[in-house]
Formats: sequence, C-alpha cells, structure tokens
Amino acid sequence: MKSSKTREMLKEQYLNCLKEGRIPWQAGWKKLNLYNGFSNHQYTGINKIFYV
Repeated sequence: MKSSKTREMLKEQYLNCLKEGRIPWQAGWKKLNLYNGFSNHQYTGINKIFYV
C-alpha cells in the first residue's frame, strides 16, 4: 500500500511525540467538578455539557 504525504507527516509527528515522552491522546485539560448552586448536587453525564 502506498503511503500519502499526509499519512507520513502524521506518523512522523506521532513518533516524535512518543520520543519526547508525550502521549498524543491524553487530554491536556483539567477536569471540572460542577455543582448545582442551590442543591449542591454534582452534575454528571450530559448535564456537564449544558453547564460549562
């Protein structure tokens, strides 16, 4: 199978990240704990999307 330039570029970037000790699929953000201000109940699941 012939590799495209894009595929080769992505493969190169991926391997460079691994050599640097970075894992490309790890989230680079912090998890937020969101709570209802009235009941102090922590939002879960789809509710988090609507309150961010």
